[in-house]
Amino acid sequence: MSQRATVFLSANPDGVDEVLGLLRAYAEAGPREPGNLRLRVSQDILDPSRFVMCEEWETQEALDAHMTQDHTRAVLAAFGDPELITGTEIWQSFEAAPSGRAA
Repeated sequence: MSQRATVFLSANPDGVDEVLGLLRAYAEAGPREPGNLRLRVSQDILDPSRFVMCEEWETQEALDAHMTQDHTRAVLAAFGDPELITGTEIWQSFEAAPSGRAA
């Protein structure tokens, strides 16, 4: 079963450019990793300090390998830096299969 996550980020207004640079590098590198099905980073047009990351990985093993990559660790480090990120929400998503079983 694929692994899906959506991450909502609020950047410190003074750190938006640095966060944007980290997320651009992340969005460019992630899709080249084995097992990546999709990775999208979006920035709010009306509030440029807000970002959404949507990802899907083929397997938990692919996601685990992704978590060890330098570009992933750089983003995770920013999550803990209040000079850059002021809020984070991480959501896991599920889909119902046509048979009614979770996919």
